[in-house]
Amino acid sequence: MRRVIILFSLLCIAGTLCAQSPWSHRVGGGVSVPYLSLDVKDDDTNSIFAPEVSVRYLALHENGFCLTGALGAGVPFSSDFVLEDGDKTASGYGMALSLGVGYAFVNTEKITFAALGSVGLDWFRFAFKKEITAQGTSKTAEWTQTDNVLTFGVGLELLVMYHLSESLSLFADCAVRYIDAGRVWIEGKKISTDYNRHSDIRNYVSVHPSLGVCLKF
Repeated sequence: MRRVIILFSLLCIAGTLCAQSPWSHRVGGGVSVPYLSLDVKDDDTNSIFAPEVSVRYLALHENGFCLTGALGAGVPFSSDFVLEDGDKTASGYGMALSLGVGYAFVNTEKITFAALGSVGLDWFRFAFKKEITAQGTSKTAEWTQTDNVLTFGVGLELLVMYHLSESLSLFADCAVRYIDAGRVWIEGKKISTDYNRHSDIRNYVSVHPSLGVCLKF
C-alpha cells in the first residue's frame, strides 16, 4: 500500500510539473507525398515519387520557439530507376527522417503557424528481376539488380495547425529541401556476370507536403 501511495504521489508531482512547463507537446500521424528530383552523376536527372505514412512530434515553447521531428515509411515509385529504358515504372520501399527548428509567428487558441529550418534523410530501395535471352542462344537467363538511394537535404519547412480543441489538432506542412549530398549504390547480376557501381548525387530538390492529425499532451 505504501508503494502505491508513493507512486501516486510521484505521478501527481510529474503532472503538476508538466502543467507548469512553458512547453507544450504534440504527437500525431499523417500522410506525406514527397517528390524528389535527383541530379545523379553520369546519368540524367532521376525522379522519385514516394507516398508515405509518418509519425510526428512537435514541441512548442510559450515564447514561440519550436522543434519538430518525423519518421516515415512508404512505397516509392520511379520511371528512371529501372533496368532498361522503356521498362514499366518501378516500385520499392523507403524510409525518411526529418528534424526542424524554428519559430511560431502565430500561436492562438485556433491557429499555429510556424517557419522552420529543416533537415531530412531519405533512403529508397528498388529491386528488379527480369528474364532475358542470352546473346547468341535461345536460352533465357535471369537479370537481377538492386538500387539503393540515400539523400540528405537542408531547407525550409512551413507548418500550419488548426486546433479543433485543446488536445486535438489538424496540421498541414510543406518542406522544400536542397543540398549537394547523396549517393546511389547499384548491385546486380546479368546472366553469370556480377557487377556493382555507385554514383554521387551532385544536387537535388525535394518537396515534402503532408497532412495529418496530432494530440496534445
